[in-house]
Amino acid sequence: MTIRSLGLSEDTVSTRQGMAVRGAALCAAACLLLSGCSKKPAPQPNMNPLARPVQRLADAANTRKHFEQMFAGTVPSEKERKRYAEGMYIVKEIRQTSETEGELRVDVLDGAGNSRGEMTWTVVQEEGRWKLKAAPLP
Repeated sequence: MTIRSLGLSEDTVSTRQGMAVRGAALCAAACLLLSGCSKKPAPQPNMNPLARPVQRLADAANTRKHFEQMFAGTVPSEKERKRYAEGMYIVKEIRQTSETEGELRVDVLDGAGNSRGEMTWTVVQEEGRWKLKAAPLP
């Protein structure tokens, strides 16, 4: 099949390609302007430093060393570590109770994203970092 058999000239194809490229560039520019790329993103509750241990927990639970670094004081057992690695965690509420302690309401999800229940977890600041003190699973 050739360009001429489709009833098009090479000039027509070239013009259509140019229009497509210009249209794509215009669309990309409009998306950047509408998305507010120069604006600062709205703060998210999970951007709070108290929530960082929860955000990192599932990945950290894949190795014992990283998992241990997430906790202040007593570290959960190996069996519990594996349970943490299988889940997903969404911080629903953050309440700082003192300069060095806070409570988080965490929705605990299974690997498929189904909620297993909301739990209250405690975080404490240790050596300048927020760590989990108590993080019960449902």
